[in-house]
Amino acid sequence: MRGAFVACFGEVDQPALENAADAYRWHSGDSEYHAAPRFHVAVERQAGDGPDVELRNGVTTVVHGDMGGSFADLQRQGGRFVVAESDGETLRAARDPMGLAPLFFRIVGRGLWLATEVSPLLALGRPAPDLLALSAQAALVPDDAQTGYVGIQRLLPGHVLHATRNLSVTQRPYWDPRGLFGRFRGSRREAEDELWARLLEGVDRSLDGPTGILVSGGLDSAAVTAAAARLGRPLSLVHVAFPEFADAAEEPYARAVADAAGAALEIVPGNAGSWDPQDDLDVSVIPYLSPPDYTASSGLAHLAARGLDAALDGNDGDGVLGYRGREWGELITTGKIPRLWELTRMYGARSVAGGLARDLLPPAVHQTVRRIPPRAPTYLEHIERYFAPPLRERIRSVDRERWHQPVGEWRRRQLRQVSPVTTARMEEHELRGARYGIDIRHPFADRDLVKFLVSLPAAIKSDPMRPKALLRAAIAGHAPDDVLERGEKPEYLSVLEHRVDRGRCLDWVKESGVRLPLVNYEALFDDGIESWGAPLFLLLLLARAHVFAAGG
Repeated sequence: MRGAFVACFGEVDQPALENAADAYRWHSGDSEYHAAPRFHVAVERQAGDGPDVELRNGVTTVVHGDMGGSFADLQRQGGRFVVAESDGETLRAARDPMGLAPLFFRIVGRGLWLATEVSPLLALGRPAPDLLALSAQAALVPDDAQTGYVGIQRLLPGHVLHATRNLSVTQRPYWDPRGLFGRFRGSRREAEDELWARLLEGVDRSLDGPTGILVSGGLDSAAVTAAAARLGRPLSLVHVAFPEFADAAEEPYARAVADAAGAALEIVPGNAGSWDPQDDLDVSVIPYLSPPDYTASSGLAHLAARGLDAALDGNDGDGVLGYRGREWGELITTGKIPRLWELTRMYGARSVAGGLARDLLPPAVHQTVRRIPPRAPTYLEHIERYFAPPLRERIRSVDRERWHQPVGEWRRRQLRQVSPVTTARMEEHELRGARYGIDIRHPFADRDLVKFLVSLPAAIKSDPMRPKALLRAAIAGHAPDDVLERGEKPEYLSVLEHRVDRGRCLDWVKESGVRLPLVNYEALFDDGIESWGAPLFLLLLLARAHVFAAGG
């Protein structure tokens, strides 16, 4: 998102605020300074995105992103925003539900500091790394509010922050997607039509001026491209290619998407160079739970060179369309017998019986039934041994891939994708775009589309045998058949294996001189470089955390 702000509530140190405002790494705009009693704001303003500052009836309000509307209006219906307001005695701030607009905060002296990037807060004095938070993050059980620095926190997506005169700070959720479940009362065909209509609206809201589209060749980017073409907008399509990697060679699908949209497709090479965690930290400043950037930087750099300053991405289609798994259990425990019968006609009784058995019967029973293949260990089961018991317990509690009683399990998996920590990762996408002066937008994170998709019951939203079946049906006739009939999209695992060196990851850990609490280094060093040892993604996360903690 274009523009930025840094603000101080409480006893304001104006020179420190001005110095912090000079520390933005990627955002820029027209500099403005606004001073109100006990609340000063330094703004880098961009037309259309702000931030805008208004003083009315003794209350100073800063709005970044969606323009117009009150604090309450933005909480109720805002799409992409951060809003903060103060009367000098109290301060409150809010952030959009999908985490599209970042906001971080820190208390220094007698002031509460807010910023839309972490870098300005570091200019106030670099704090120590939060080693316990880094351990939890590497174990995939993070405290979502923590950034990796002691004292610097994020305002969580869909939350409101409250601060009093004495700088007592709390944050609470205002967005609760649980209340949306089951509201849709239409048919499957009506859901398909409404999904297409809402996707068109979301893409339309995301298109503002010359805009590029990152086309991977998967369903999500195909849907975004098809919607943009249906709206009659000029299209600048770019695909990042890895022709030398069989499980990442998606160029034929991307070309089919472009041909269906009647647009040219520009091909740029992906990043297949050796991965260095410092490269990630140079962009994001703080560590995130993501693989290395394979495609985004190459595509965004190309669009920036073309003179574009905005790009659409299909990212988060996976999230709002539903985290796969446990559909059989949801259908049977909610009594959706007609849907089960329909699936039986489509896929056969054996497939349905196997799916029901996997969801309803605990693993101990599976082992006694020859026809049910044994369940492979989950990723979190693989990494347990590298952490001490306090983290192991948390790892087991969040592992949705393990067997759980089926009642409500499908719904919990859906909520996971529209709640932190998943939504907090949007910050990283925003920073990657800002690095190239690109405002990156996510139509699948459009609030109206998200609310609609969360409202759908499993009988309509999910097909246990076909991923994203509802989206495939919704865009049929608008996207090419080759893409519609694709199976699971590749995960670029060969690119990951090529770019990330296991031994080098362990060297970064050892050379950092840092030891994170609750990490079992003996187990890590004993078998980390063997193919049957520590998973590559764990080594990547630990390398990034250790380089960060060492001051990288």
